[in-house]
Amino acid sequence: MTRWVVVGGGAAGCVVAARLAERADDEVLLVESGARHLGEPSPPGSDLGPYLTDPSRLLPTEVVRRPGREPEPYLQGHGLGGSSLVNGSIVTGDDPGGHRLPLEPPWAHGPLSTALRAADPGARPVQLVRRDRRRV
Repeated sequence: MTRWVVVGGGAAGCVVAARLAERADDEVLLVESGARHLGEPSPPGSDLGPYLTDPSRLLPTEVVRRPGREPEPYLQGHGLGGSSLVNGSIVTGDDPGGHRLPLEPPWAHGPLSTALRAADPGARPVQLVRRDRRRV
């Protein structure tokens, strides 16, 4: 039997742990430093707002990458799913199917939208679409 320890429960760590766990003779331990959130996972299409507003799910850091500008907050996910939880909660522009995709209010004038608008002149902020407290 092989025993594995996967450190980091981000998108890659979760996939690696799941694949290793498929081996019948192997044991896998997935270690994540984020808070323990008990309960049922959010159903597909539900509001992912807590991942952008709950301080226990974020690692606030400051990144300085632009000369002559103040440091800007850069949010990283903290917990199973890692930054994919944050990135999955933030989308801009239109998808290829022509649907309007949401831009979360915390990023309306943040570094992500600034960079996207600089890279694509057609990019623009759009309002978050919700119905019955669920993302549509």
